[in-house]
Amino acid sequence: DDSGFVYLSFARPPGSTPFAADSHRRIDRLYPHLARAARIAARLERATCGEQLGRAVLDQLHAAACVVDARRRVLHANAAAERMLGDGETLRIVAGRLIGGNSTTAARLERAVMAACARCPVAGGLSWRSAVSGERIQVQIVPLAIAHALGALANQPAALVLASGPGPRSDAVHRLQQVFDLTAAEARVLAALS
Repeated sequence: DDSGFVYLSFARPPGSTPFAADSHRRIDRLYPHLARAARIAARLERATCGEQLGRAVLDQLHAAACVVDARRRVLHANAAAERMLGDGETLRIVAGRLIGGNSTTAARLERAVMAACARCPVAGGLSWRSAVSGERIQVQIVPLAIAHALGALANQPAALVLASGPGPRSDAVHRLQQVFDLTAAEARVLAALS
């Protein structure tokens, strides 16, 4: 990364002769490889930090949130999502993949996640009534850029799935504000578009 520095020093023990011209040539030949190794190390460190930040952000949310890839493989789920996934009605995990609570919602969720992970990603949303409680279940699917802290969890096209189901719910606008640091007006527009 051009914005940082890596300090590397070659030294000889006290009382040794200075580096000869041959030693300088060897170091000069080594320099491009050392510089590349430093850039790769910096990129890996940023990726690790981004992934840790993404997990921390999701884990602080009160809303059920999962990061999934295009095939709906769950890459991370916060505690609220783990609780919701346990009810089997809202969303569930089968063979490591996030699916809707019934066949209709499963197909709709699959299409929405694929659209969010497509080359030209599109956000989407699903809504249905709970067969048990009659409450509205809402799911928003938002594309994640790999450069975003949450996208670093996937390091591939991914989507953030935010869900509210039966029981205590937080509203979609508030959830979008939390995740993307939006104003209430921006979050309302985003919720309306999805």
